[in-house]
Amino acid sequence: RHLRRVPSVGDAEADLIAMARAFTRFGLRNPTHYWLLTTARGADAVPPRSAEEARAVMEAPLRKLEAEGRLALDDFEATQQALWALLHGVISLRSSRQDYAWVPDMAERSIDAMIRGLVEPARGERRRAMAR
Repeated sequence: RHLRRVPSVGDAEADLIAMARAFTRFGLRNPTHYWLLTTARGADAVPPRSAEEARAVMEAPLRKLEAEGRLALDDFEATQQALWALLHGVISLRSSRQDYAWVPDMAERSIDAMIRGLVEPARGERRRAMAR
Protein backbone atom coordinates (compact mmCIF):
# COMPACT_ATOMS: atom_id res chain seq x y z
CA ARG A 1 0.00 0.00 0.00
CA HIS A 2 2.81 2.43 0.84
CA LEU A 3 4.58 1.80 -2.46
CA ARG A 4 1.40 2.16 -4.51
CA ARG A 5 0.97 5.64 -2.98
CA VAL A 6 4.31 6.85 -4.33
CA PRO A 7 3.43 9.23 -7.17
CA SER A 8 5.01 8.45 -10.51
CA VAL A 9 6.76 11.32 -12.26
CA GLY A 10 7.09 9.36 -15.50
CA ASP A 11 10.86 8.95 -15.23
CA ALA A 12 11.79 5.38 -14.29
CA GLU A 13 14.98 6.40 -12.47
CA ALA A 14 13.22 9.04 -10.36
CA ASP A 15 10.34 6.63 -9.72
CA LEU A 16 12.76 3.93 -8.57
CA ILE A 17 14.49 6.34 -6.19
CA ALA A 18 11.15 7.46 -4.74
CA MET A 19 10.02 3.86 -4.27
CA ALA A 20 13.31 2.80 -2.69
CA ARG A 21 13.07 5.68 -0.23
CA ALA A 22 9.43 4.85 0.57
CA PHE A 23 10.32 1.17 1.05
CA THR A 24 13.13 2.12 3.42
CA ARG A 25 10.94 4.54 5.39
CA PHE A 26 8.30 1.82 5.81
CA GLY A 27 10.87 -0.69 7.05
CA LEU A 28 12.39 1.77 9.52
CA ARG A 29 9.02 2.90 10.86
CA ASN A 30 7.62 -0.65 11.06
CA PRO A 31 10.56 -2.89 11.99
CA THR A 32 8.46 -5.76 13.35
CA HIS A 33 6.18 -5.83 10.30
CA TYR A 34 9.23 -5.59 8.03
CA TRP A 35 10.89 -8.49 9.85
CA LEU A 36 7.74 -10.61 9.46
CA LEU A 37 7.65 -9.87 5.72
CA THR A 38 11.31 -10.68 5.14
CA THR A 39 12.14 -13.44 7.61
CA ALA A 40 13.42 -16.71 6.16
CA ARG A 41 10.83 -19.41 5.71
CA GLY A 42 11.04 -23.07 4.79
CA ALA A 43 11.85 -24.04 1.21
CA ASP A 44 8.19 -24.84 0.45
CA ALA A 45 6.78 -21.71 2.11
CA VAL A 46 4.99 -19.14 -0.02
CA PRO A 47 6.05 -15.52 0.61
CA PRO A 48 3.35 -13.25 2.05
CA ARG A 49 1.19 -11.70 -0.66
CA SER A 50 2.09 -8.18 0.47
CA ALA A 51 5.80 -8.96 0.08
CA GLU A 52 5.24 -10.26 -3.45
CA GLU A 53 3.12 -7.23 -4.33
CA ALA A 54 5.83 -4.87 -3.04
CA ARG A 55 8.42 -6.71 -5.14
CA ALA A 56 6.25 -6.38 -8.25
CA VAL A 57 5.61 -2.66 -7.70
CA MET A 58 9.32 -1.96 -7.23
CA GLU A 59 10.19 -4.14 -10.21
CA ALA A 60 8.16 -2.00 -12.63
CA PRO A 61 10.59 0.96 -12.89
CA LEU A 62 13.52 -1.46 -13.09
CA ARG A 63 11.84 -3.24 -16.02
CA LYS A 64 11.29 0.13 -17.70
CA LEU A 65 14.95 1.01 -17.23
CA GLU A 66 15.89 -2.38 -18.65
CA ALA A 67 13.67 -1.76 -21.71
CA GLU A 68 15.36 1.63 -22.17
CA GLY A 69 18.78 -0.07 -22.08
CA ARG A 70 19.80 1.93 -19.01
CA LEU A 71 20.78 -0.81 -16.56
CA ALA A 72 24.53 -0.82 -15.99
CA LEU A 73 24.54 -4.56 -15.36
CA ASP A 74 23.43 -6.80 -18.20
CA ASP A 75 21.65 -9.07 -15.73
CA PHE A 76 18.24 -7.93 -14.47
CA GLU A 77 18.21 -10.40 -11.57
CA ALA A 78 21.65 -9.25 -10.39
CA THR A 79 20.47 -5.63 -10.50
CA GLN A 80 17.31 -6.43 -8.56
CA GLN A 81 19.23 -8.43 -5.95
CA ALA A 82 21.85 -5.69 -5.49
CA LEU A 83 19.14 -3.11 -4.86
CA TRP A 84 17.29 -5.44 -2.47
CA ALA A 85 20.52 -6.14 -0.56
CA LEU A 86 21.21 -2.44 -0.12
CA LEU A 87 17.68 -1.61 1.04
CA HIS A 88 17.53 -4.59 3.39
CA GLY A 89 20.96 -3.75 4.78
CA VAL A 90 20.01 -0.14 5.48
CA ILE A 91 16.77 -1.15 7.18
CA SER A 92 18.30 -4.01 9.15
CA LEU A 93 21.31 -2.05 10.37
CA ARG A 94 19.36 1.05 11.33
CA SER A 95 16.77 -1.10 13.13
CA SER A 96 19.22 -3.35 14.98
CA ARG A 97 21.90 -0.75 15.74
CA GLN A 98 19.94 2.14 17.14
CA ASP A 99 22.87 2.83 19.46
CA TYR A 100 25.05 3.89 16.51
CA ALA A 101 25.25 7.56 15.49
CA TRP A 102 23.97 7.15 11.92
CA VAL A 103 24.27 10.12 9.58
CA PRO A 104 20.69 11.47 9.41
CA ASP A 105 20.36 11.07 5.63
CA MET A 106 22.43 7.86 5.35
CA ALA A 107 19.56 5.93 3.74
CA GLU A 108 18.99 8.56 1.05
CA ARG A 109 22.71 8.88 0.32
CA SER A 110 23.05 5.10 0.06
CA ILE A 111 20.06 4.79 -2.28
CA ASP A 112 21.30 7.66 -4.47
CA ALA A 113 24.79 6.15 -4.75
CA MET A 114 23.40 2.70 -5.56
CA ILE A 115 21.08 4.03 -8.27
CA ARG A 116 23.96 6.03 -9.81
CA GLY A 117 25.89 2.78 -10.04
CA LEU A 118 23.02 0.66 -11.38
CA VAL A 119 21.40 3.07 -13.84
CA GLU A 120 22.99 4.72 -16.86
CA PRO A 121 21.94 8.31 -17.69
CA ALA A 122 19.38 8.60 -20.48
CA ARG A 123 20.86 9.22 -23.92
CA GLY A 124 21.90 12.81 -24.35
CA GLU A 125 21.56 13.54 -20.63
CA ARG A 126 24.28 14.13 -18.14
CA ARG A 127 23.87 12.61 -14.72
CA ARG A 128 21.74 15.01 -12.74
CA ALA A 129 22.40 15.69 -9.11
CA MET A 130 20.28 13.50 -6.88
CA ALA A 131 17.68 15.41 -4.91
CA ARG A 132 17.69 14.87 -1.19
